[in-house]
Amino acid sequence: MLNCKTCAWCGGRDSAVGEGPPSTSRFAGPGVDFKGKLIGMEDVAESRGDKMCQIAMAKLKAGVKAAREHKQRIVINVNLDGIQIVDEKSSVSVQLF
Repeated sequence: MLNCKTCAWCGGRDSAVGEGPPSTSRFAGPGVDFKGKLIGMEDVAESRGDKMCQIAMAKLKAGVKAAREHKQRIVINVNLDGIQIVDEKSSVSVQLF
């Protein structure tokens, strides 16, 4: 038995090993919000690959560091309609997937 009190994945419920992921009902309606920082957006050739992701992240981080800018604070909203990236301060939608 896992005793997980603060995990966003299970919502604070105790869950047994091997139960699988929770239902998609938590993504219905307004969905789930995650806070983060946006360092940039980069088009990539493939949809998978750790090495490709590492290279893109390194390039974006170097660009932010060279420009001496702060990273933009964002809220990532995940719901059944898609993923939306919103600026934390102005509440303006940055990107919709």
